[in-house]
Amino acid sequence: MIIRATILVELEELAKNEESRWRQKSVLWLKQGDNNTKFFQRVATSHRRYNTIDRLIISGEESKDPKEIKEHLTDFYQKLYTESKSWRPHFVMMSWRPPFVIMNCPRISQEEQEWMQRPFSEEEVVHILELFDGDKAHGPDGFTMCFFKECWEIIKDDVMQTIHNFHQNEVFERSLNATFVALIPKKYGAEELKDFRPISLIGGMYKIIAKLITERMKIVMGRLINEHQMAFLKDRQIMDASLLANELVDSRVKQKISGILCKLDIEKACDHVKWNDLFKVLSDMGFGRKWVNWIKFFVSTVTFSIIINGSSEGLHVNWQKSCLFPVNQVPNMQGLADNLGCQVAFLPTKYLGMPLGAKNKELEDKEKQGYNLVKWEEVIMSQEQGGLGIKNWSIQNTSLLRKWLWRFCCEDTTLWRRFIAEKYGLQCNWITEEVNGTFGCSVWKAIRIMWTDFNTLVTFRVGNVL
Repeated sequence: MIIRATILVELEELAKNEESRWRQKSVLWLKQGDNNTKFFQRVATSHRRYNTIDRLIISGEESKDPKEIKEHLTDFYQKLYTESKSWRPHFVMMSWRPPFVIMNCPRISQEEQEWMQRPFSEEEVVHILELFDGDKAHGPDGFTMCFFKECWEIIKDDVMQTIHNFHQNEVFERSLNATFVALIPKKYGAEELKDFRPISLIGGMYKIIAKLITERMKIVMGRLINEHQMAFLKDRQIMDASLLANELVDSRVKQKISGILCKLDIEKACDHVKWNDLFKVLSDMGFGRKWVNWIKFFVSTVTFSIIINGSSEGLHVNWQKSCLFPVNQVPNMQGLADNLGCQVAFLPTKYLGMPLGAKNKELEDKEKQGYNLVKWEEVIMSQEQGGLGIKNWSIQNTSLLRKWLWRFCCEDTTLWRRFIAEKYGLQCNWITEEVNGTFGCSVWKAIRIMWTDFNTLVTFRVGNVL
């Protein structure tokens, strides 16, 4: 015990020395990071070396020719950002197409339309600037958002004049809509296009005007977009889709109802939209002519330049990566897949990084696999107590499961909650009936088991609602 205590003291001393060393490095960075010193040059050289594209796999063969690499990347992104010539339905031209009102598509009111198209005020622009991270990479104009914040009193008249002209004329200088596309390697030694992540570097004025429109759009988006769309919207969570998918597959399998699960790989959806259809949908949803013209200008006048090793070069559903999953017995699956040009796959699979269609026993076996090579009781202790300060993932998992229970109590109108309540039945309107035996899938079972302990932590207070 004495030796153990001595080792712990030495370990704590070493940890403090390491912390002190990194703190001194951070001070050095703060002092010299932005100065043209040897320290800064080493950092910049290291970053440049890591991001340099010095070789690329083209048509299955490695190329180190800079000219060939530039031509290949430019050609790839030109095709990616260009409307393909292949036929696709053009519902705008169909005279028999029923209006959106008949199809129960929500519309904004006349008052909302006028509110969204009102002139942009200086207060609104200042608020938008506060939402930006000032140190993000700049676009072709060379100005970060920090410049607009710090120099606002000097440049505000010019900025507001540009915004006012855009509001009135529905256009602005096309050079402001120029965009750099930087290719960031996802891993060290990247040599295939899939190993690079394209990042758009947009000019400052474009960002400001786009953010003004986005903030107004957010007010009405929640009720315009169907409840089946669960990502990228306020008060909706993408994990709801994973829970729903598992419960739907479970119901189909256990009721022996045949069906087909389509897993589509949507590749660069925003760059493959037929823009005329988008403008028609906006009009049918009640957006005014001015608003539609704003959006049209933003998406139809952009010019891309791809940054390759520091220099810039001018500038659909992916069926091959998509799969059809038969649920129970489905005839002629291969023929259907061949017609669509996709593959036939089988459950279980993964959806949004979570298991989909796996049997309860398979999930239990996976959880039991492996051995703990460390003593977690000590690892999760704080560093002051001799541990590593690693988060207790068991407690973290419990808290996340209990969050689902809290959401079930509060979100009585959401799609996932209505489905779970219909499938399992309600108990006092706060939770579902218990899930016993083989009924139900492991996801909601694991959540429902937490209710007994969770219920002891919840209290009700009667208050005045004015």
